[in-house]
Amino acid sequence: MLDFLRRSASSVFAWLILGALALVFGLQFGLPSDSLSFGAGAYAKAYGTAIGDDEYRYQFNVLRRVVNVPKDARLQQLMGVKEEVLEAAIEREVLVEGGHALGLEATAHDAEDLVLAGHFIVLGETADWLSPELAFNYEIFAKSLLPQLQVSEPKYLEIQRRELLARTVRDLLAGSAVVGEGELRSIYDEGANRLNLRYARYEPLQFGELIDLDDADVTKYLEAHRAELSQQYASQGSRFAKLPKQSRVWLIALDKPASASPAGDGADGADGATDDADEAGEGPPKNPPAADAGAAAKPRKGKPGDDPAATIRAQLSALRGRIDRGEDFRKLAREFSSHESALRGGELGWISESVGSGIDPAIDAAVQAAKPGTLSEVIEGADAFYLVQVRARREGDIPEADALPELAEEGLRREKGRALAKTAAQEDLAAIVAGAALTDVFRGGSALGGDGGGIEDARDARKRVELSETGSFAKGDAPPGLGTAPELITAAWAGTPDQGLLDQVFEVGQDYALAGVIEKSEATDAGFADARRELYRQLVARKGQQVTARWTHRRCIEGKAKGQISGDADKLTKLVSYEVANEDGTTAPQQPYELCDRVGNRGGMLRGGGRGGFPGDG
Repeated sequence: MLDFLRRSASSVFAWLILGALALVFGLQFGLPSDSLSFGAGAYAKAYGTAIGDDEYRYQFNVLRRVVNVPKDARLQQLMGVKEEVLEAAIEREVLVEGGHALGLEATAHDAEDLVLAGHFIVLGETADWLSPELAFNYEIFAKSLLPQLQVSEPKYLEIQRRELLARTVRDLLAGSAVVGEGELRSIYDEGANRLNLRYARYEPLQFGELIDLDDADVTKYLEAHRAELSQQYASQGSRFAKLPKQSRVWLIALDKPASASPAGDGADGADGATDDADEAGEGPPKNPPAADAGAAAKPRKGKPGDDPAATIRAQLSALRGRIDRGEDFRKLAREFSSHESALRGGELGWISESVGSGIDPAIDAAVQAAKPGTLSEVIEGADAFYLVQVRARREGDIPEADALPELAEEGLRREKGRALAKTAAQEDLAAIVAGAALTDVFRGGSALGGDGGGIEDARDARKRVELSETGSFAKGDAPPGLGTAPELITAAWAGTPDQGLLDQVFEVGQDYALAGVIEKSEATDAGFADARRELYRQLVARKGQQVTARWTHRRCIEGKAKGQISGDADKLTKLVSYEVANEDGTTAPQQPYELCDRVGNRGGMLRGGGRGGFPGDG
C-alpha cells in the first residue's frame, strides 16, 4: 500500500494531510499492529482471533453497503440481524483456518490490489465501493469509505486479506461439487415437461346455496339416512354442545347511498316512502344482471328533492309488504339484497348473540329483540337498511332429535348441489362446443384477466363460474387450484394448447371441473442438448453452495467442541437483545442464540431481504 500511496501523493502538502489522517484514525480506532486484534472485551473468539465491538461495527457497516438492513427492531429480531452480522465474521475466520490447514494464504499485496480495483469482499462476494468507470482515488478511499465503515486502513486491509483467503477456500469447496448425467437429465425433464391450464371448478357447496329446500324433502332425506346422520351427530359432539344463545337468521339488505349517514333508531320507513313506492306496493323493480358478485340492487330514483335514504327505506317497506302477502323471502333476497347472503336466499345461518359475531350491531340488536317467525320492521345500520327474520333459537346442549334435521338439510343440499354442479358443467361445455366464447360462458377469473370468486351474483339469471388459470406446473405435480386430478391431467397431456376446453367434464374430489390447455412443453433430446451447458453450470453452482455451507457449519461446530471457538455468554446475550415491546408494554422474549447457528448461511436472511447488491442476488 505504501508504494501506491507514494505514487499518489506528489507533494509535501499531501504527505502532511495523510499524516494528519493517520493520527486521527490512530486515536479513534487504535494504532495499527502487525496482527488483527479487537481488544479484550470480545463477543467471541475464533481460532485466536477476537471478534469485538469494532469488528462487529465494521461487519455491520460493510453489510449495509450491499443489503437493506431493516430499521424496525421487531423485523430485525425476526431476521436475526445482529446474529447474522456476528456470524458472518465467525464464518470468515472458520474459512481462514480451513485455508491455513490446507497451506493456503493471501498476501497484503493481494488486498492492496483489491482496493486499487475499487472492490471489497463481504460474505464471499465481490462488490464495488468505487464506480467501475472511475480510477482509484486515495482521498475517496481514506475520507469516504473508511469513515463510513468506521475502520482504520490497516485493519481494513487485514480484513480484506482474510476475506480473500476465505473466498479462495469457498471456491475450492464449491469446485468439488459434481453433477451426474442422470441427475442433469432428470432436472431438465422436470423443468421442460410443464403444463398451464385454464379451468372452471363447479363446487357442490356453492351450487347447493342456490337450492331452497322444503321441510318434506328434508324429512324424507332424514328418514333415508337416519343411521348415517346419527353417526355424524356423535362424531360432531362439540358442534352441538354447550352452545351460547344462537339465532337462525335471514335478512335482506339494501345499501345506503354514499352520502347517507346513520340516523334514527330503526323506524319502519313508512313516513319516508315516495309516491312511486306507495302506488306500486311491489318493492323495487327487478335489476338487470349484475356484473360483480354482491352488487347492490339499484334503488329506484325518487322525485327531485327526495331523500335517497328515505327512498331506499320505502323500497324495503314495500318488500316487507310483499313478504307479508305471501311472496317467498328467499326469492326476494336473491333478487334484491345487496348482502353477501343473497346467494343463499338471505340466510345468515346460526349466529351467536352479543358475542362479537361480526354482523352489524343494528342487526344484532334486532335479532335479540325479535320473536321467532316474525319479520322485523326496516332497520337502519351503519351502511345499509335491513329486513331481518329470526326463524329459530337454541342454547346449551342440542339433543340429537333437534340436530338431525339440520344435518339432513346439509346433506340434502350437498347432494342436490352436486347434481346441479354437474348439470351446470355439462351445459357450459356444450355452449363452448357449440361455439360460444369463454367470456360469454364464464365470469372473470385469472384466465380471463379478472378476479371473480365462486359463482355469479344471485340476481344474475345465468349463474356463471369463474375461469381460472393454474400457472405453469411440472409433470407429476398436482395442478395449483385443482389438487389431485389424474384423469384431468392425463387428458391435458394428450391435448393441445388452444383457446377452448377439453371435451369432457372431470370429477375432482367432490367437485366437477372443465379444463383447457393454455401452454404445454415437453422434454426432448435436442432440447436437453441445447440446455445442458447452462443447466450444468447452474446445478454445479447450487451444489457448490450447499457443499460449502455444510462444510463450514460442521467446522464451526467442531471448533466449538474443541474450544477453538467460544463466546462470552453475557456479552452475546446483551448483543442480540432487541428490546422489542409488546402491545401491552411488556418486552418481547429474546430468541435463543448459540454460536455457529448461522455459520455457513452466508448472511442468508439478510441476503434474502437485500436489494440485490450481490451478483446473482435478486
